[in-house]
Amino acid sequence: MRILILYFSLILFGCSNKSTIERIDDSKIEKEELTANIKSMMRSAHVTGLAVSIFNENKVVYQKAFGYENADTKDSLSVNSIFYGASLSKAVFAILVMQLVEEGKIDLDTPLQNYLDKPIPEYSFNRSWRGYKDLKGDNRYEKITARMCLSHSAGFPNWRFLTKNGFDIKGNLYFQFEPGTRYSYSGEGFSLLQFVVEEITGKGLEQIAQERIFQPLDMNRTSYIYVLQERFENQYAYGHDKDQNVISFDQADEAGAAGSLGTTLADYSKFMEAIIKQQLLNKVLLDEIFTQQINIISNSLAQMLWLRPMKIRKLI
Repeated sequence: MRILILYFSLILFGCSNKSTIERIDDSKIEKEELTANIKSMMRSAHVTGLAVSIFNENKVVYQKAFGYENADTKDSLSVNSIFYGASLSKAVFAILVMQLVEEGKIDLDTPLQNYLDKPIPEYSFNRSWRGYKDLKGDNRYEKITARMCLSHSAGFPNWRFLTKNGFDIKGNLYFQFEPGTRYSYSGEGFSLLQFVVEEITGKGLEQIAQERIFQPLDMNRTSYIYVLQERFENQYAYGHDKDQNVISFDQADEAGAAGSLGTTLADYSKFMEAIIKQQLLNKVLLDEIFTQQINIISNSLAQMLWLRPMKIRKLI
């Protein structure tokens, strides 16, 4: 099993002066001490590379990179190294959708089918695993809303190709449960909402993101098209397995709201700062993003509280 041990982290805390950082428990740490601690922990855990941003009073007060982009070439990691953003893609897309909500172009609780000219299963896609023909005859797709997709309650599995028998590019899309009734993490839900957003706006996701977020925030090294570019040669952060062997570069040649983002620590920190400073959305819609949308009920939660699952359902 491959383990990615080259990553970046963003941490938001309270206030600080120039030489210290305030932790979430209100204690403080000197920046030099923090740097020494990070280096020590990386050595102990055999971490190839790490980039960290820490926020105090809604702004970056500590931003450093440690280790390597690539353990073979020994290229140093920097705050401008380009990482595969994976599911950090979803947060950017959620902001884009909420901007469209603010502008009245889409409603969170209107079925997505209402925005389309024909039934969802009838649309054609260049790649079969992107399409929805598998849903033909199951009209539950008519109930799916933007809110369900963003809150992972659309009813889909994470990815159709991650089957019970392993990876299968020909795996079928199906409903695990009635849309809107419970939570189940799903990239498929985000992909469906992306398709509808692109139909509504008449623009691709990459163009929308560049116009609305990346360019206005000077996120010049961020894109939903994650491919090697000559102008950024030797500036990409590679994944590594537990033995620090370099994992080959996995490109994403088409924009995917659920996980194709390429970004840097410096760029994504700009995005985070714009969110917490309410520069991208009005307060009402920003608060909606951080409001509970659906109860998450699990047997492990019940066991932790020494209660039966059915009783938990009644209490929540």
